[in-house]
Amino acid sequence: MAIYTVHVKGDPADPALAERTVLVKDGFSVAALIFGPIWLVWNRLWLGLALWLLAEAAILALTIWLIPGARGLSLLEILVALLLGLEGSQLRRAALRRRGYTAVDIVSAPREEAAERVFFERTHPDESQARRSATSPPLRLDPGMVGLFPSVSGRTS
Repeated sequence: MAIYTVHVKGDPADPALAERTVLVKDGFSVAALIFGPIWLVWNRLWLGLALWLLAEAAILALTIWLIPGARGLSLLEILVALLLGLEGSQLRRAALRRRGYTAVDIVSAPREEAAERVFFERTHPDESQARRSATSPPLRLDPGMVGLFPSVSGRTS
């Protein structure tokens, strides 16, 4: 199960909440590790991208002037990529905070869609109950059934 933090812009009790809700998965980001600057641009993390560019410029300067050879470059590049993978979700949360979003909930679910469903059922239980009852037929029990199996004579004892 993954853990998601739920961020909302504005009032969490507003019915038009879905358009202003962002879920951020907690934990290590493999996409941030592998794709680095592309991941930063995709998530619109401009401050993070600027810091990444500064780190890359510093690594380049260090390898040219202080550490000759590709070994130092490779090790420092790996460390920057690992740091971005470890702190990618924190960068997203900080950017959302700067944009006016507020962290309102923490949800545990296997996928993001399931986490959204859990969050909206928590915040608007009456609407989700009405939607669920309108889409699913009522459960009818057979009197000849005991648990999952019918009784031997077809009657309940």
